[in-house]
Amino acid sequence: MRIAIIAVAMCLLAACGGKESQAVAACEKEIATKMGDKKYVVDSKDMSANAANEEGDIIRIQSIITVDPGLPREDKQTFECRVRFTDGRADVISMSFTW
Repeated sequence: MRIAIIAVAMCLLAACGGKESQAVAACEKEIATKMGDKKYVVDSKDMSANAANEEGDIIRIQSIITVDPGLPREDKQTFECRVRFTDGRADVISMSFTW
C-alpha cells in the first residue's frame, strides 16, 4: 500500500514538471528502496525547498526522514540525495543517511 501511495505521489510530482520535481521523485523512490519494509515519512515540500543546483546538471536535496513515526522508537535523521540529469532522465547518483 505504501508503495502505491509513493508511486502516485511520484507521478503527481513528475506531472508538475521541472527538474526539481523529478529529482524529488527520484529521491523518494530511492528512499523507498533503501527503507524496504520499515515505516517512514518524508516531506516532499521540504525536499523541494531544500533542493540546490550543483554543477554538471546535478541537484542535491537535503531533508529529514522520520523512521517509525508515532512509535516509541521514532527517529528523525537527515539525508542527502544527489540526482544527475542525463537525456531528460533523473538518476540518483548518491544517497546518504546521517544516523
